[in-house]
Amino acid sequence: GYILAFDNTGGTATGVAINAVSTQKVNIPVVVRDDAGMQIATDTLNLAANGHLAFTLAVDKYPAAAGIRGTIELDTPPGAQIGALGIRIPVAHTFTTLPPLAK
Repeated sequence: GYILAFDNTGGTATGVAINAVSTQKVNIPVVVRDDAGMQIATDTLNLAANGHLAFTLAVDKYPAAAGIRGTIELDTPPGAQIGALGIRIPVAHTFTTLPPLAK
């Protein structure tokens, strides 16, 4: 699994891209925490075999992440393999990748 830090303060947004490296459907458990480590959201992302998903925190998913810093944890289901990448989107639209930490 992966842990990705996010910072949605000061007009900055965080995007997340996830892919499944599997010939089977993958259900990815998600936990979103604030910067104090308190859980603010949970979810399960469903991806098709070799599927992918991209979203912006607080805009497309997890509105509790608006205007704060924290982490999003993406857990690898048993027998599956996933990939993840964060995208920092400042007000000036100077996009930067945010590599996740492997769990």
